[in-house]
Amino acid sequence: MTAVSGRRSIGLLLAVALSAAACSGTAEPSPDATSRPTTSAAQVEPVQGGTFVVGLNAPLPAQGILNPAVSTQGGMQQAAGLLFNGLVEIDENAEPVPELATEWEILDDGATYVFTLRDDVVFHDGTPLTAEDVKWTYEAALLRNHARTQASIGPALAEPCAPAPEPPSCPSIEAVEASGSTPATITFRFADAYGPLLQQLTHTEGAILPKHVWDGQPPPTAALPWPEGQDPVGTGPFRFVSHDASEIVYERNPDYFGTPQPYLDRVVQRAVEPAAQAQALAGGEIDWLWGVSGQDLPALEANPDIEIDIGSQSAGGSTNCVLKVVFNLFERGADPATVREGSAAPHPILGDLAVRQAIAHALDTDVYVDQVLQGNGTLASSPISSQIEFAHKDDPIPAFDPDEAARLLDEAGWVSPGEGEVRTRDGQPLVLEMVHFAGNESNLATKMSQDLALVGVELRLQQVDGSGKTALYGDRDFDTMVVSHCQGTDPEIGVRRFYHTTAITGAPFTNGAGYSNPEVDALFDEAAAEVDQEVRSDLYGQIQDLVVADLPYLWILETVTVRAHTVDCQGLRPYTGHFLEAAFCDR
Repeated sequence: MTAVSGRRSIGLLLAVALSAAACSGTAEPSPDATSRPTTSAAQVEPVQGGTFVVGLNAPLPAQGILNPAVSTQGGMQQAAGLLFNGLVEIDENAEPVPELATEWEILDDGATYVFTLRDDVVFHDGTPLTAEDVKWTYEAALLRNHARTQASIGPALAEPCAPAPEPPSCPSIEAVEASGSTPATITFRFADAYGPLLQQLTHTEGAILPKHVWDGQPPPTAALPWPEGQDPVGTGPFRFVSHDASEIVYERNPDYFGTPQPYLDRVVQRAVEPAAQAQALAGGEIDWLWGVSGQDLPALEANPDIEIDIGSQSAGGSTNCVLKVVFNLFERGADPATVREGSAAPHPILGDLAVRQAIAHALDTDVYVDQVLQGNGTLASSPISSQIEFAHKDDPIPAFDPDEAARLLDEAGWVSPGEGEVRTRDGQPLVLEMVHFAGNESNLATKMSQDLALVGVELRLQQVDGSGKTALYGDRDFDTMVVSHCQGTDPEIGVRRFYHTTAITGAPFTNGAGYSNPEVDALFDEAAAEVDQEVRSDLYGQIQDLVVADLPYLWILETVTVRAHTVDCQGLRPYTGHFLEAAFCDR
């Protein structure tokens, strides 16, 4: 049985709500945080207890890294989602609903947001949540390490936050603790109206951490997410038990503020090799898969004991994802600061636009949906996902034309010694390294290497894990890499971080190309401060035209998430990392 998750462009609705709230100066209506829809049948009486087993790709995220406030690596965020909360959550229609905040008020024509905090939230170690925890999390973790949050919210604040290694400080984020009957509040002040904020405060984009855990310790980073020996501590519906190479175990949080409280006693996230996952689900060894391959889908769809859910909104930031290629525009190993300043030397091969255009022309992308994604997706036609409808404009990469690819390489001085041989220039072979993950990224890299070989470009493939790819953003020691660029529900959330000059920081999954275009920067800044959605649409259209001309990346495939679970378990929310918050199993 197959269900399709709802997906819609939230930009227009958000802009209207923002405009109305800003003009009135009153709180924007916010629905009850305890009554959210689920995707499975709601008529069945929930069953208390039991264990739910999730199949995760092997290898599991490394021990000690489960902190979604300091990295946007999808596998880690997916595994950690049940442990944390943000101020706001997103429902299955991409609408904001209360989470750690009970309500919010939008003032100053959209430049100020005031959030009222719940008074019944405790961390998993029993310590009450405070407004200072929220403020510190943004200062010390999110706005220094989280690629999407750092690149979008950070530059929009009225006053800049202190950069590392200075002590954490963000003057434009204000914390007021509860006093008597007056609840605690958090205030964000922006330089201009800032419409996307409510989409950026979830457990994925804004997981709140316990400040006291870092007392006397340096702030968290992607390299050291927790103090040595410290288990993850959040406020989420489940709490951490153990983590080894084979499985991650959580247990029900008895102090969870949500209603109803979690039904399941335990959640086990088990490492399963991709090739064995469908069989493990069909055989009852696991209850859930975050991703089903195209070749396994027909058999699972035909299985009456399995339910399939397809959608573009998913956990771990995996919403509206585009499989793309990052070109390092500067010499390998250049410091991110010198790249950002424009003083680094260009990449000896990829610094040439003609070479980047030739690579695009060499790709026979018409077969990529079937051969790379096994049919689960579409060709990308723009830097911005087609699922972000208001901002999308058809701006594809240069079309497949191997003759044009050869001509461009010839003109760039890369000479072919003969058919099937690697081109050279001044004795240097035209060889590039491509870094990628396993799965679809590996499939894409393999297909690209085959296509590029036909025009005399050798692509040497290197598969890495999450920590390996994360390190490359900091040391920049790569030629090209394949990434799954998940864009969220608004370009300010997930697109800006790949193209704005301020996002050349070395943080994971930011502007790895080192791309800098002042006109593009100015358009992104203007779009972030604009409430009128038609104006924003035009601005993002201009951005896409400029990016197509510069080609710092190749956007190739839009992916969809195909999830599967046993029908014995219901109440799941497949569109969120809190997918088991209200789940139960009757077996």
